[in-house]
Amino acid sequence: MNIRASRKEYKVVSCTSCGHLQVTFAERYFVCHGCGKKNYVNPKYVLYTSKDPKDVRTMLISLKMKRACRL
Repeated sequence: MNIRASRKEYKVVSCTSCGHLQVTFAERYFVCHGCGKKNYVNPKYVLYTSKDPKDVRTMLISLKMKRACRL
């Protein structure tokens, strides 16, 4: 018996209200960890996608560092 687990795509998303960046693998909507707002997953706010969680985490850190340097 061979069971394959479907691997979801991890996404780096930005909140439409506060701009908080976070990782999610939601398909329809996600709740922002910064302000608690429910956001629909819109390609406009998906900044990066990958099936490798380490790769997505690295990109999230990179984007947060770039944002911190601009402030």
